[in-house]
Amino acid sequence: DDRAAERIDEYYRRRIGRIQAAERLFADEQSLGVYQSHVYAHATGDYSVCTQWESPMEQQYFPADVPLVNGCRRFLDCGGYVGDTTEQMTIQTGYIEACAVFEPDSANYVHMVRRLDGLKGQIGERWLFPCAVTDATGICHFSQGTGSGALSEQGICTVQTVSLDQAVPDFHPTYIKMDIEGAEPAALRGAQQIISRDKPDLAICVYHAVEHMWEIPLLLNSWQLGYRFFLRCYNAYTMETVLYATVEKTR
Repeated sequence: DDRAAERIDEYYRRRIGRIQAAERLFADEQSLGVYQSHVYAHATGDYSVCTQWESPMEQQYFPADVPLVNGCRRFLDCGGYVGDTTEQMTIQTGYIEACAVFEPDSANYVHMVRRLDGLKGQIGERWLFPCAVTDATGICHFSQGTGSGALSEQGICTVQTVSLDQAVPDFHPTYIKMDIEGAEPAALRGAQQIISRDKPDLAICVYHAVEHMWEIPLLLNSWQLGYRFFLRCYNAYTMETVLYATVEKTR
């Protein structure tokens, strides 16, 4: 995150304007409760306030109480891991017209390809990429983890990076999910053309850095696309927190 060695009270004092600006964006009481409790918890170290706002883990990316409008027929998954979320999409919907899945960890990618190969009857087109998603094409250092990896200057591996606008300009997603270990803001900037054109539903993880809780909704809102924002948390200690964004359909 961006706190570095700054004192916590000074950190929040300097950012109070942006924190309050993001607070005004959320569309329901649950989202506001998640947001306020998380900001308070990170500022004070008291995470007990977050418990009451925790949602069931099985609803992550499939929230029962968020009015997503576009459906999952064309699913774009950044941070596809072993294909588990895409598989869950097929269970939820029965059939996906197309999926585009990005997973830079080579071991995870192999498992993901095998898993989705077994779902040919439930998925029309499969676009699978052994790449990390950010805002530019290049080669970056990558730190592998037991369950997930992240772009990092300290990483001993290197991976191909791409932006969505360059890699899949004609995919036309209806739903984009991002869980990419802190690279979400850059990946969103690299997908601005796609998001502006298609206005897909979004599920963006905002827990990898403290400031993502307010900076990511502010970034999306700055594009003036008409998105409504919802926040849900699936872990009482602020982990697994997802920002959902959806554009209300006009009649």
